[in-house]
Amino acid sequence: MQEAIYEILCGEEDLLDDLHLVQKTYGESLRSFKILTQAEVEMVFGGLRNLVPVHRELFDALRGLRCSQTGVSEPIGKAVLQWVARVQEPYVQYCAGLIEVRIDEPLILRNVVL
Repeated sequence: MQEAIYEILCGEEDLLDDLHLVQKTYGESLRSFKILTQAEVEMVFGGLRNLVPVHRELFDALRGLRCSQTGVSEPIGKAVLQWVARVQEPYVQYCAGLIEVRIDEPLILRNVVL
């Protein structure tokens, strides 16, 4: 069980790193090279910003349940249940934004040279 808890903790840390990387590397690069406007970057990548706090919350809660000396975690059920109650809304907003991006895809792709 401890290994599974550790894998969840590491997975959340990796996800947080990935969300940051996507926003910084892709979002800022596409804007700085004038491939996308700031409004388009916000449309495509802005929803990711809302996912970071809920994943940070779970990561921090799981890390707080882990003993720094032994590496053994306390039970995580309560932390996960609290997180599940908060995670739905940011993902609903993010997915709704993806639909908007899909609708505006021809406009967004106008600057992309293949």
